[in-house]
Amino acid sequence: MAQTAFAFDMPAQNSALPPAPLPISFRGTPPTHGGLASSDDEFGAGFEIGQEHARYGVVPPAQHLLPGHPVRQGWALAQPGFSGRTRRADPAVRIWLQLRLHAWQHRQAFDTLQLTPHYLRQLAVSRCPVARRSLSLAEAHITPLAPAGAYTAGQLVALSPEAAKARAQLSLAQVQARIGQARAEVDGMTEGLSAAEWTRLAALMALVTPLPAETLTDMPMAALPPNRVLLANPLQGLQALAMLQLAQPDWGLRVGRLVDALPNAALRRAFHLWLHRLLPRVWEGGRPTTPVQWRERLEDAALDGKVLVAWQRFASQLSATQTEALLNQVSRLRLPGWQVLDHAAGTVDASASPVRHPAAAGAALH
Repeated sequence: MAQTAFAFDMPAQNSALPPAPLPISFRGTPPTHGGLASSDDEFGAGFEIGQEHARYGVVPPAQHLLPGHPVRQGWALAQPGFSGRTRRADPAVRIWLQLRLHAWQHRQAFDTLQLTPHYLRQLAVSRCPVARRSLSLAEAHITPLAPAGAYTAGQLVALSPEAAKARAQLSLAQVQARIGQARAEVDGMTEGLSAAEWTRLAALMALVTPLPAETLTDMPMAALPPNRVLLANPLQGLQALAMLQLAQPDWGLRVGRLVDALPNAALRRAFHLWLHRLLPRVWEGGRPTTPVQWRERLEDAALDGKVLVAWQRFASQLSATQTEALLNQVSRLRLPGWQVLDHAAGTVDASASPVRHPAAAGAALH
């Protein structure tokens, strides 16, 4: 299945995540992990994390410095080799070390190949996509969107503490159920989030969850893909791509080229109907002037009933095969500002400009 990644290189803010609680202690020999004997792989992973702390001149948390602890052993043995030549531990590095410790502590998968400090810098946001409040990287929680909870490239997002706490280990269905529960409450809140916030959280989780087309057409794009999120559903990739073009100064040219790529007149009419219902709602109260305003206005407009019906009418005329073919065709249009990475081929089209914009399915923009 084709996937869509929205990748925009962005600088990390000068801050770090608060350390996750690490209650497990290691005492005696052999080392233990949560009361169980550690496997060689677990010990090796902890030892490597200790080495990385030494590489950057960072002292591991006290819980991991007990005698026999694999993190302590890796850190202590590597320190002499890095004496006088440690690397600078900027905020992204400290976040990376904390996440690796947290994942190892809770036996969660962590993609050590792709999840680098540079990658984490690109997850920085100025506002939480769920709570819609200012969010510094210092208080942000890097949270897996997929139910499995693995720390995997393409499935992580920076959330406010309250949004991350609400997300917890809930499935998409459980998050969707919270929307109705919040609406039924007198204050419109349940478990710390409003119905609108639960709706946005559900929309984020749906981006990385393979879903049937009939389910997708009923779900409004209440949350556009944050940076570096890999979309599992081509139909959502097409919708997000079209919506985000509207925020560009030359949106008319961009949308015109998208329309020209549609295979027949019926689809072009349906697309124009959706567009003509979407734009007036985005521009209500004045045209947005900042990227954040554009994003939030587009998300809110997608929730409008008439806009959703118009999108359903358009999407229902596309099969999954047609959607993927259309996205592949759009990715070859070379819209201004694109740099496309084909995940399947592992190649980068370096001829595009460095301005970052959304990718087509099966591609990432850098």
